[in-house]
Amino acid sequence: HLVARGSCLGFVMVEAGKGVTPKQGATDCGCVAGLKSTVSPKTARPASGTGKDKSPPTDSKVLHGIKWPALVRSEAQLAAYRALPCRADDVFVATYPKCGIHEVHKLCQLILKVETLMFPAEFNKWEEGPVWTGKGAGKGDLPHADIPAPRIVATHVPVDFLPSEIAKLGCRVVYVVREPKDVLVSYYHDSQANPFIETPPSLEAFAEAFIAGASLDVEASTKGGAYLGGYATHVLQYVKAARAGGRMYLMSYDRLLENPHTEIAGLAKFLGVDLDAEGLEAVRSQGSFASMQALPTKEEEDEIGSGAFVNLKDEGSPQIQWGKGERGYGEKTLGAEQARRADEAFGAAFASISDVFAMVPAQDNAGRGWFSCSLRIPGPIPCCAGRDASLK
Repeated sequence: HLVARGSCLGFVMVEAGKGVTPKQGATDCGCVAGLKSTVSPKTARPASGTGKDKSPPTDSKVLHGIKWPALVRSEAQLAAYRALPCRADDVFVATYPKCGIHEVHKLCQLILKVETLMFPAEFNKWEEGPVWTGKGAGKGDLPHADIPAPRIVATHVPVDFLPSEIAKLGCRVVYVVREPKDVLVSYYHDSQANPFIETPPSLEAFAEAFIAGASLDVEASTKGGAYLGGYATHVLQYVKAARAGGRMYLMSYDRLLENPHTEIAGLAKFLGVDLDAEGLEAVRSQGSFASMQALPTKEEEDEIGSGAFVNLKDEGSPQIQWGKGERGYGEKTLGAEQARRADEAFGAAFASISDVFAMVPAQDNAGRGWFSCSLRIPGPIPCCAGRDASLK
């Protein structure tokens, strides 16, 4: 069985105990340097057509004009997710891939004191019914309706593909953004290790596809190779929905790293919880990136019966491969011209929402680049103020 313990700070699922070998070139090109793992970067797939190929799918699909990771298989799957029954107290944590979904999801768990689902919801086989495949007792299916409240659901879908009942019932949505160059490099590293993402031939090729996602034309972004309509459109559509009255809380992963107490307090207020100083520090400590890396292994989870992560049938066995989860890694990794082009492209795309990415000045940024944290925050950002009300 494959138990998906997802992290947009970096995760990989690989077949264990089956002679897994690194993907050709993955270990000598530096693409996984600095990642913490005890397993090889990517599964070696057996020849197709043998009837015994149970390794994860890697081929992306274009559905509704958008490029999706391999676990999104059909329009029927997306339609079934869109029709997923919701409750008013459901919480959805949404991000573009590699923007901190794992950590923010964990913060929501700690604040609300629940243990609930992490696996990106759109990957589940909803077309087979409103159940989490292989999630129940004895690895059977778990009805979505049986998950105790409040359910905290992680997702990467563009805002138009969220379950439609979210707006009707007023479910809370937490949306997280991250500095684009850091997203780019983290996503590239993940593509080298994650068997559900096509592997690009080089960082340069992946950067071209990601920067194509700065276009506000979804068709152009998709033709350029960007996932999910491109990072720019993904962010802008969520911000537009929030400012049009959606019950959404916009977070910056970069601000969370720089000023965790303030950001966690705002998130808690949005979730309807007032944390005292002791509670705030407990959430910060247990929800830190270092704490995420120290979480139990799958084998330990089986022993302690955590049951927090989704299981897919007959598709291997997982381990985790972590990225760095730090700010500034993208600029350090990209060439100067790539970094300049990314800043220029996304700076133009996000010019109207610069407050969403704004940071308190940092001593080490020297004012470099549009996303270099040189923008000053003049008090709480309206769309990120942690209000439990419609945002306009």
